[in-house]
Amino acid sequence: MSVFPLLSFFAKHPKVAGLDETMDKILDGKSIARFGDGELQAITNNIDNSFQTSNQELSDAIKVVLNSKNKDLLIAIAPPFSWTLVNLNNESRNYWEPILIKNWAIWEKYLGQKYYYNAFITRPYFDYTTKFRKTESKKIFKKFKQLWNNKNILIIEGEYSRFGVNDDLLNSSKSVKRIIGPSKNAFEKIDEIEKQTRQYVNQHSVDLILLSLGQTATILTYRLLDLNIQLIDIGHLDIEYNWFLEKATTKHDIVGKWTNESKIKFKEFSNPTILRQYYSEIITKI
Repeated sequence: MSVFPLLSFFAKHPKVAGLDETMDKILDGKSIARFGDGELQAITNNIDNSFQTSNQELSDAIKVVLNSKNKDLLIAIAPPFSWTLVNLNNESRNYWEPILIKNWAIWEKYLGQKYYYNAFITRPYFDYTTKFRKTESKKIFKKFKQLWNNKNILIIEGEYSRFGVNDDLLNSSKSVKRIIGPSKNAFEKIDEIEKQTRQYVNQHSVDLILLSLGQTATILTYRLLDLNIQLIDIGHLDIEYNWFLEKATTKHDIVGKWTNESKIKFKEFSNPTILRQYYSEIITKI
């Protein structure tokens, strides 16, 4: 029997809003910065992946976002940080339990007993039970499509992320443009990415900015708030959407897109013409 319920009972933990409450705030115009285990690892200089190296500057920048009091920015954390795994499937539970047991004594002082919004809005499918998926996943994806309906979108993403490429996720938008950041250690280029974003926004009509660039996306969301444009730290939503469409039961690769959580990380499109529209949307590559 897992020790998790016992630890949960005694833990002082934050509270996390539901998916619907978080999405409704976003539809009301709020921006959102999300914190998963990768962002908490960045704070403690202990990142457990090959895409971003830990350093003190990154740690300090993440802390600033986490402690933001800006009323227009929702700070979202993963629901397991509240020590509840309600509606999560066994695979997700088996991932989160050892992480929390190992790290909570360190992470607790950064989170405290506060109220946060739900970082899993960008992961509304795979981590949940089959029953929950059937009632909630479709609803969340529909709300995102409503969010960018008839809007001019600027996407800031990593190389090979290709958010919304070869699926209908962004079809309701008015236009899509992209700034492509590095596939690794994007934080080292954050100032240049920010500069290019500001230059584009100053010269063009942008209604919504979507960011998919790891910990760097979380920090940029905070840094760009003064643009008075809604910013969404969008994370893995597109990969989740593809799994949702396929009714996937395993975290397999999505052809043409970097799929970090699958055994096969990347497989290029066999037909290069699929990327024609994607390349036409790119403003700059950093």
